[in-house]
Amino acid sequence: MTALGALLAEIAPAAPEAASLRRDAEVSRTLSTVPGDGAGIDDGPPGGLGFVMDARRLAEAEALPGLAALVVPGALVDAVPARLGVVVSDDPEMTFWTLHNRLAEGHGMGPPLEPGIDADAEIDPGARVEAGCRIEAGVEVGFGAVIRRGAWLRAGVVVQEHAIVGHGAFFTRRRPGRRLRVTHAGGVEIGEDAEIGAGAVVVRAVHPTTTRVGARTLLGTRIIVSHGCDIGEDVSIGGGAVVCGYARVGPGAWIGPGATIGDRLSIGAGARVAIGATLVRSIPDGAAYSGLFARPHAVMRDMSRALRDLTPETPGD
Repeated sequence: MTALGALLAEIAPAAPEAASLRRDAEVSRTLSTVPGDGAGIDDGPPGGLGFVMDARRLAEAEALPGLAALVVPGALVDAVPARLGVVVSDDPEMTFWTLHNRLAEGHGMGPPLEPGIDADAEIDPGARVEAGCRIEAGVEVGFGAVIRRGAWLRAGVVVQEHAIVGHGAFFTRRRPGRRLRVTHAGGVEIGEDAEIGAGAVVVRAVHPTTTRVGARTLLGTRIIVSHGCDIGEDVSIGGGAVVCGYARVGPGAWIGPGATIGDRLSIGAGARVAIGATLVRSIPDGAAYSGLFARPHAVMRDMSRALRDLTPETPGD
């Protein structure tokens, strides 16, 4: 055994579902390519644990780099390659997340990060910086800000008052009569000279990967960037905006105040999302979208003009 990770035999009995260990293996992390979690391609080190629900997904999972074990339904147990550990469960998804929590809370699963605080960083005495962070030269952390474990603030980052970097937000799985809150085991990386506005929240990744904010990006007051997002360089996100889990925002994009970006969407480089827009589809490089729900900006502009022409003016307009 290494210092990081556990044998399935140590953690599988903790699963409350009807689960049983068929073949042991050492696991150190949960894979970010579990079907449906939207976290993207996993190319990390060995020791990965995943789950599958059907034969089609089993073939995809077998090809994942670093895969060491799977949680599967009984019908698939004989199809799992002999090189992999196997846990059999009536509810593979819930068993998987239960084991995820065990790895995160008792066996050291977390993002690869060498912690330390540079002597040139300026941290307000009223801020809270947890153990297990990396803070580079020239970083400024304001009063009331919270920097959680697993956060990496690169040189020149500014975190304004009462912002939270590395928050472990809600990620749950439900079954009748049961709610499982999944532990956020990942981290956050904030690029050089980026700025996090007052009261903003950047959520750390669920798996032992990172939520990323690119260099020179500006996150406005009281915005939320959720787990697993990848925000490119030179992006501006206005106050009160919400970027949902695993969204990707290309370099140079502009997201207006109060806008909402749906989970797993991609915002192209240089794209613009207007004030208050709700985006429910990915948009290409250079696009401009507005409205609720968002549509191409030119379409919304023409609709607005049509509505204006149809609506009589009232005194005071």
